Amino acid sequence: MPSRLLLIEGPAGGGKSGEARRAVREGAVDVIADYTALWAAMLGIRRLGDGTYPIREPGEAVSSGFIFYMQRAVARSALRSGLRVAVTTDRPGTAPDWAGIARDHRAGFEVRTVDPGRAVVERRLARGGKLSPECSLRIQAWYRDRQERRREAKVQLVAEGRIPADAPLTDPLIKSRVNSNQRRRLV
Repeated sequence: MPSRLLLIEGPAGGGKSGEARRAVREGAVDVIADYTALWAAMLGIRRLGDGTYPIREPGEAVSSGFIFYMQRAVARSALRSGLRVAVTTDRPGTAPDWAGIARDHRAGFEVRTVDPGRAVVERRLARGGKLSPECSLRIQAWYRDRQERRREAKVQLVAEGRIPADAPLTDPLIKSRVNSNQRRRLV
């Protein structure tokens, strides 16, 4: 079984960790390099009763940059050992970087997007009925990037005469083009 990197992307609170655990249960991956789980392990934090982690607070001793380096180190180590690794991220636009890591290790690469919708993730992450500033920023960044990719795809499709200029951004051809463009950028 060849090594493989599975990138699971989606908004904060979207269900990426659950998707990674499911991939392990199904035998599709051997190792998970989950950003939030690494953060929690560094600080000795456990999941809450509902399965979520406490919200990260500004000024914590562990920086996000350090956790990103750890995540990459875990993924590289797993790939060097010939394992299949799942990586989670809520940061838009990182797929080409992860594809490069997979390519460097002659590993397969796949992207899965887990996105139940903005209303769902906001409800999941609201503590006491209110989103933390960090959660709000991460969710905004994810959905802003998704909208920009859809707008770019729409411009391409309108220019090709495949859809009318007034087509909504939710048009299936637009979503298909976004996915196609992403796959092309990864090769």
